[in-house]
Amino acid sequence: MSQPATERAGDGPLAASIGDFDHHADTYREDVENAIAWSGKDVDYFAEGKANLLVALAKRRLGDPAKLRALDVGCGVGVTDRFLTGAFGQLHGVDIASDAVEKARETNPGVHYESYDGGALPVADDAMDIETMPARSPAGNTTRHSLELSGPMMARTLSSSASLRTPTTA
Repeated sequence: MSQPATERAGDGPLAASIGDFDHHADTYREDVENAIAWSGKDVDYFAEGKANLLVALAKRRLGDPAKLRALDVGCGVGVTDRFLTGAFGQLHGVDIASDAVEKARETNPGVHYESYDGGALPVADDAMDIETMPARSPAGNTTRHSLELSGPMMARTLSSSASLRTPTTA
């Protein structure tokens, strides 16, 4: 397993933010299901719905999703990616919580996952056609990381010929 992002980030505010997400690796499903219990639906219901909407949007805006490269920024344990697998030509996921990325790899072996320290995304310039990120954390809080840090970095990785960025609510 790679070095945890909390160790790579040091003692600053980013490390505290990463630590907030690392503990969700083992309890993600339970945490989200507690947060959405009022709905009477489970986490897969919402993840599948989000995935279906993303694929439909990509098809409408960019053409055949099977020819597109997609990046899930803040992929967590890969719950939504399970429903995206096979829809895109390439599916990649990145997250600051290395334990969550390990679980995502186990769940979705066909997806290219990588953990990172919250700095520059570990993706080449112009490498992706579509990128998605959560607008909220599993606990329902707006994520500072997603809103302030990922936006500029994501612009660098999007292909100029075909690109779509979609913030979503998990």
